[in-house]
This record gives sequence, C-alpha cells and structure tokens, in this order.
Amino acid sequence: LHPCPPPEAARPLRRMALPRCAGICCGGLLALLPVWLGYQWLHPYNDLFFWIASRKEELFFDPEWRYAWGRQWESARDMSPQSGPPQPWLTLVSMIPTPPAAFEKRAAIRLTLPELTRGVALCGRPVRVLVRFAVGGPREETPARDAAYLEGMLAAEQRWHGDLAQLGIRDGYGGKNGKNWYVFEWASRSYPGADLIFKQDDDTMVNWNVTLGRIFERLSGGCLTSLPLEHLVVGKQHSARPHCNGGSFYGVSGDVARWVAAHMRPAAGNEDFMSCKWLLH
Repeated sequence: LHPCPPPEAARPLRRMALPRCAGICCGGLLALLPVWLGYQWLHPYNDLFFWIASRKEELFFDPEWRYAWGRQWESARDMSPQSGPPQPWLTLVSMIPTPPAAFEKRAAIRLTLPELTRGVALCGRPVRVLVRFAVGGPREETPARDAAYLEGMLAAEQRWHGDLAQLGIRDGYGGKNGKNWYVFEWASRSYPGADLIFKQDDDTMVNWNVTLGRIFERLSGGCLTSLPLEHLVVGKQHSARPHCNGGSFYGVSGDVARWVAAHMRPAAGNEDFMSCKWLLH
C-alpha cells in the first residue's frame, strides 16, 4: 500500500496543469492556422476544383487526340461513299444567353445537343444547326481577383468547347446592358451567311428535328422550297407565369438580324420587349 501524498506535494502538479493545457491549445490553434489560411486563399476556386473533378475522365484524354477522334467520328457518321459529306441546305444559329459563371448549366445543355441538333432535315434537305452560348464578362462589382479567375475559366472553356459567343460587354440583369442587341450583332457578324438566327433562353429546350418542320408548316403550309429567307420573324407564345420550360424563344431571318445590328442600338429595358420594339419598325 502506498500512502496518499500529502496535500503540499500535490499542489505543484496542479500548478503545472494549466500552463500545459494552455500550451497544447495554443499548439493546436497554430497547427490549424495554415489550414484556415489555405481555405481563405483557395475557396474562390471551389468551382474550378469541382469542374475539374466532375470531368476528370475527359481531362485525362489528350485534347488533340480527342479532337481528331471526334472529327473522324463525325466524318464516318455524315459521309456516304458516293457523295461525301452532305452540304447543308439551310444554316441556323441558336444563341443561348447564359451568365458567365454558369459553367454547370452550359455543361448540362451540351449533353442534350447531340440528340436535339444532329441529323436535322427540312423536307429531306440537311440543316446545319449551330448552338452558341452568349456570355458577357464579369460584372462591374466583381472583385478584380475573382474577375480574373472567371475570365481565365471562360478562356479555358472556349479553348475546350469552342462554342462561346463572348459579347465583349459586362454581364448584368434587368436589361441594363442591352444584351439582345449584342446577341444579334455577334451572330450576324460571325455567321453572315446564316439563314435563321434564334434567341433561346437557357431554360428552353428545343428539339430542332421537330420544331423546324412545324415552323415552316405553319408559315407556308408545307415544305420550304426556296432560299434566301427574307423579312421573317418566328417565335412561340410566351406565358406570363410559366411553370416549366417557359423561357423566351424567337428567331429572325438573316437579313432581319443584320438590319437590327446595323440600324438599332443597345438600350436599357426588358431585353425581349426591346427586341419586339425593333421588329415592329
């Protein structure tokens, strides 16, 4: 049996407990400090890390090899032994405005495009459907560091997919920057030979294999027989309070788009209302 130590022998141990605990706590806080600083430094790049992680399988492929394989697949699909690749009889450009940071939304839309835009024909004649995402730059209130990061991400997305229509304006809501004018101006300038140019909201899904035939069936009662299209405006009826897939969708012939770009100017206001105002001239 060991006798209990006298009270005076235990006091020094109790005196040492507080400094030791304080030292452990301080050491733990110092160890966590680099983690906290790293989070503060890297958290603006969370979207980038998520984007890379969600596409890690694609990124392991060499882009040049992937591009060459894609071109070979397209040629094998479109080419017939007798006539070669079919020449499009009609060219259609669909412009989809999206916020610059909507990387995931654009990726989701791209997944639907092979089914909705390939093999489109009008009265048995091939139609070329080009989908471009209209994006502006970072907003004016965006911090410089975040703006530089966002611009770098957009540049990488354009190098990888090549389907961005960078309008050269600041992004904004409420029609403050007249984005629709830039949409039609970019499309008519980049594709001067386009027969139709559409403005399609990013919450509207269009099956071009069906939609194009219905448009011209209502317009002409049958097949389109001649080009070029002139003075043409088409669209869908828009509900004031749609529940699903209710974004705006309308288009114009190439000559109307070029006229808007040449004679109208960006104006503040509801973007689609401004388009209606231009088209009523």
